Amino acid sequence: MTNPLVSSSSKTKPSLTELSQPFSSSGTEPDSLSVAQICSKLIQVEQDLKLFEWQIKDVYIWPLLRMTLYYELTQKLGVFGAPHGTSNWKGRRFRRVKLWFYAIFKDLFTPTTSCDFMLVEHTRKVKKDGLWVDIYTDHLTRRLQTESLSFCVYENLSYQSQTHKYRSHPHSYYDPIIARARLLSKLSFLTLSATQKDKIKKLEEALFTHFHLRIPLTKKIKNRVLEFNFARRSYQKLLKIRQPKALLVVVSYSNSIAPLTAAAKSLAIPTIEMQHGTFSSYHLGYHFPNLDHQPYFCDYFFSFGPFWHAMADLPLPNEKIITFGFPHLSEQLTKITTNTEMGSLESSSEPNSILFLSQGVIGKGLAKYAVACSQAQIPWRLRYKLHPSEYNTWRSDYPLLAEHSDAGLIEVIDHHHLKLYDLMREAHYQVGVFSTAVYEGMALGCQTLLIDLPGLEYMNTLIEQNFAEKITSPQQLCQRLEQSAHKMETTPTRRDFEPKQIFSELQEDSIQWLLNIIKD
Repeated sequence: MTNPLVSSSSKTKPSLTELSQPFSSSGTEPDSLSVAQICSKLIQVEQDLKLFEWQIKDVYIWPLLRMTLYYELTQKLGVFGAPHGTSNWKGRRFRRVKLWFYAIFKDLFTPTTSCDFMLVEHTRKVKKDGLWVDIYTDHLTRRLQTESLSFCVYENLSYQSQTHKYRSHPHSYYDPIIARARLLSKLSFLTLSATQKDKIKKLEEALFTHFHLRIPLTKKIKNRVLEFNFARRSYQKLLKIRQPKALLVVVSYSNSIAPLTAAAKSLAIPTIEMQHGTFSSYHLGYHFPNLDHQPYFCDYFFSFGPFWHAMADLPLPNEKIITFGFPHLSEQLTKITTNTEMGSLESSSEPNSILFLSQGVIGKGLAKYAVACSQAQIPWRLRYKLHPSEYNTWRSDYPLLAEHSDAGLIEVIDHHHLKLYDLMREAHYQVGVFSTAVYEGMALGCQTLLIDLPGLEYMNTLIEQNFAEKITSPQQLCQRLEQSAHKMETTPTRRDFEPKQIFSELQEDSIQWLLNIIKD
């Protein structure tokens, strides 16, 4: 196909040298701090100031600030863009207003029946057999439905759009508790002692020394303490009503979930976190070097597979890090294998596309690589899979990508109609940075090219073991894909990737372990 966006005065492809000019996802200078450096400096600050020991009004402050400060620093330093776009649910703002009224005037603690097990799902939902499910906990809830046990499922309603209907089991919502806590915090006052003020000042100065940014913390800390205490008390009341034998959450480092975990611990209810994505020593929600106890981290951690146990220093002893598996992926792989053997997936055809896997925080940088491939007219079908959080804003955020999409040169996937695994099955290469989907694509047989954008540090292990190739410029990517198209590959990545190394099948002994806790 002739590229209509190439100058009509010259039908030749743009020089690959022209495509090699350095750029970042947000226009930062080449000598700006990397993700690894930011993490290292933050960890140094917390160790120097003993921040994990710091309490105000019976609240450990640092676990509530650590991730939010990291996100703030990466954005202010120009390393990452905004992590997620705006929800495309028109009723979301109205729903939030209703939640505030609900929090003021209604009973927060319905339903009032007890349950054997409480589960807090991930906000992301995937349509499966006509129902919206949380892919991380779906197999667990299905298994619980076969047992003579009761369980209650909670989620954040304000993040659900069309997915709040068509579920396989009833849901309750914790938003009113958080809305009430935030409202009460705005109507309350917290007086800090001279010692606490001095601690805050030392932290602010340490951040300035390491990052050359002035970040006011007093208001943040007061709000966190007040909100946490109001939410923890409400969660304690809720747990006393529902009386679960165990609590499982999917994202423990969320400031909405930390007070729930704390409340459960105060009532001696075992807490478990289910892995929901990749992590490494650069993910400050999971990496706690030289720390044996993080007060708001769950008592146990269910992992996708043994590979992850050494990827970060979790604040747990080894016996409390348990392989649960990722049965959703195993199930999809089985379906694809079965359908391929039956001939329903046209297994004889060669994958003919390049699949770009976008993420909000690096989307601008990755989109430029896709556009460069289009400008170079590489002989591959180009497909750009957006993260769901980008669906509503990508045209304004990535205008060049929109131009090439409108010209029919790049197929942008901004909807749920095409399944991710089908896109991967049709791709020869996947191009990404540090998305969990990269690992899933490898399990489905994609060759993997990882772009040197912020966050690539997460994937160092894959690059070091030659399961993925590092790409440092649009020029290199275009050359690599041209070589492959003309069967001139000289350094293909390893194809002996075994999915079970990273994503185990559902571990029956882990299910039995959990059932024993619930039935005890």
